[in-house]
Amino acid sequence: MRKFLEMIIIAIALLTLVDLLDAKESRNYYYVSNEKENVNLSQFSKDLDYVLKINKHISNTDIVDIIDSTETYYKRTKLTKKDFLSICAWESRLKKNMVGRIDKNDKGICQINYFTWRYFRKKNYIEGEWKDIFNIEYNMHVASVILMKHREQLKKIFPKFDKKDIDLLLILSYNKGVNGVRKIVKKNMHYIINVRRMK
Repeated sequence: MRKFLEMIIIAIALLTLVDLLDAKESRNYYYVSNEKENVNLSQFSKDLDYVLKINKHISNTDIVDIIDSTETYYKRTKLTKKDFLSICAWESRLKKNMVGRIDKNDKGICQINYFTWRYFRKKNYIEGEWKDIFNIEYNMHVASVILMKHREQLKKIFPKFDKKDIDLLLILSYNKGVNGVRKIVKKNMHYIINVRRMK
């Protein structure tokens, strides 16, 4: 019996080693293999380096989805591509199946909260189903709509703030919400005004 168990353990170890070697062999970061097609990512080398710096264990298919989805959705937020991707990186370390540690309702690469999603869905700001929330493209799409709506609200609340100020508040609003940002700014407005007078 003991010999039989030893043989099973050795077999499992060998299979694991083969899987690891296969994964190492197939990984070519500048010619990433997608399920549908091979995509040459050399033109996106900066984005690719950033993605791998955040999460070096990410699959080739996910790399393609992250870079493609970032390209598709960052412009509508009016943030820089790096800022948009950095929100995703901070929220999930670019893990598409991430579930919030504190709030289990936060899901996916951009940690979309279920109740936020439901509110946006009811208002018809977004389409789709909650079951798709772990899909990278859908998750980033929802995040971009949230950021667009937050920008609209922040511009109304702070009409004298320029784009750079709004961009910073927008990044903060993704975590704190628009009301949270309003409270933070209100509490510290005297400081902001005095610093601006020093210019």
